[in-house]
Amino acid sequence: MGTVTSPVLETVRRHKSGESVGLYSVCSAHPLVLEAAVLQALDDSGYLLVEATSNQVDQFGGYTGMVPADFRRLVLGIAERHGLPEERVVLGGEAGDEERVPASDEERSEVTKQTS
Repeated sequence: MGTVTSPVLETVRRHKSGESVGLYSVCSAHPLVLEAAVLQALDDSGYLLVEATSNQVDQFGGYTGMVPADFRRLVLGIAERHGLPEERVVLGGEAGDEERVPASDEERSEVTKQTS
């Protein structure tokens, strides 16, 4: 079995060996921004790193209404539509944001109960 290298580590290795390479990265959940990022990754023949903040995407839907699985489907769907292979897409996310605004009335109510 061969060694599996992450796209990020592979890009760092190539850069350290003298190649002029980088990793295109965006932090957005907006479809137009994601589409532009996919097109740039295609143009560069490289990888794409996409992250969303915990305000945008979280287990409650964030302000976009998306949970992580929805975000993954959105990004990979845009990539597929434009011909960027899934293997060239790296998905990330913010670990947590203590200042995050609750996404729904129900969540705000729960937060209020917990902090009262």
